[in-house]
Amino acid sequence: MSTAKTQAPFKILKPDQTFEGRSYTDLITSWSNWLVSSAPDYKSNKELLFLRGNLQYEYDARGQQTEKEGDFLDRTGDRCDTIFTETSVFVPILTAMYTINEGYQGNQMTDEGALRYAVRRDIDEGRRLWLTCKYKGNDYVPVIAPPESFENFYFETPLFVLNVARDSPLVGKLEPPLAPGTTYEAVAGGYFVIMQFKTHGYYRLHFGGFGPGSYYSDAFYDLRVLANKPKPFLEDVSAVRYEAKINSITIKPNLYFHMEKEDEIDKKSPLRV
Repeated sequence: MSTAKTQAPFKILKPDQTFEGRSYTDLITSWSNWLVSSAPDYKSNKELLFLRGNLQYEYDARGQQTEKEGDFLDRTGDRCDTIFTETSVFVPILTAMYTINEGYQGNQMTDEGALRYAVRRDIDEGRRLWLTCKYKGNDYVPVIAPPESFENFYFETPLFVLNVARDSPLVGKLEPPLAPGTTYEAVAGGYFVIMQFKTHGYYRLHFGGFGPGSYYSDAFYDLRVLANKPKPFLEDVSAVRYEAKINSITIKPNLYFHMEKEDEIDKKSPLRV
């Protein structure tokens, strides 16, 4: 009986690799702005799909923010996303974000260092993480497998500009809530993984984690992956097809162009005494 291990039909972007010239931290800033945009549950282009976890916070009848327990984000079944085999999927497993002048443990954060400390402390208090994938009737399998580990996929942004859309549907579900139509300076960090599926088919992702206190994030996503059409082959003919034609061109002298000799120019010079 063969004991060969079946290769998973997906791959992950290594922590030191880039996507279209952008690093993980570059993409985290884009993802953070997408999260507070006017349409956070729709991908912006064919090449990249942003996912998100469930947001536990909501307003009660008195206008106060409360935390929902036992909730998870369900994007399965008819809520599934359709992508292509060349589409990269950005998975936020456990994240934290803080903004300048925000309060943290009784203190107001007024610089990047304070924001970075708050982000790291929140993530360090995380207790469990998970990112699994189910495909072709198989059980869920871990996406991060040895020699990789979650520790390698912790990233932290520098201070960046966060633009909150006026009609953002999620700002009230963040902690603390952000003001619509407002610009903030922020730092974000956490565990993120970028996946790409090698073959077409149906996949289900389950990801999340437990953070400080009672906070947790949990999400299920169904992905319908279509095969990309092959791109047209571009042949480089710059040194092949046109070389003979260029060499055959005879350059004829321009009979109307005449360069006078220096002594002739000197004789015509008005400065000549």
